[in-house]
Amino acid sequence: MADNRWPPLLRDAIAAAGRWGVPAVVDVEAPCEADALQGATHLAFSMQGLADFAPGLDRDNALRRAAGDYRCWVAVTDGAEGVWFTKGESIAHIPAFAVEAVDTLGAGDVWHGLFALRLAEGADERTAIRFANAGAALKCRTFGGVAGCPDRAATEAFLRESETCN
Repeated sequence: MADNRWPPLLRDAIAAAGRWGVPAVVDVEAPCEADALQGATHLAFSMQGLADFAPGLDRDNALRRAAGDYRCWVAVTDGAEGVWFTKGESIAHIPAFAVEAVDTLGAGDVWHGLFALRLAEGADERTAIRFANAGAALKCRTFGGVAGCPDRAATEAFLRESETCN
């Protein structure tokens, strides 16, 4: 798991993931140096990162372009709107959990970290997205940057609660 803010390190991280046989998950923000993304298995763009990558394209066509260019799984996170991702030629959506947000600082970092964790543990992308969405929702309910980051037990409890309520 790496972001694209330092392209030389990102290239090394993607290469290392390939050698170790683990997912190469990239958090893609703007500005996007497109050639640094080569070899990733999973690209998770922010809305700003996706717009920078594919100016002038709508969300779905930008996702398709990224999936075609990099031949990997691609998603875009959009806060309270949830996550859109490639599924073959189509685009799928998993909504965010509805919470009263008091502090969104760090929610994207929580999302990307939990998504990468679940993939590394062998979960499929849908399962990883749902887990990451839960952790990010919990982060948003709590003030305090890192202090507001949920642990695994809290995230799993939130998921169980959500399943019984929906």
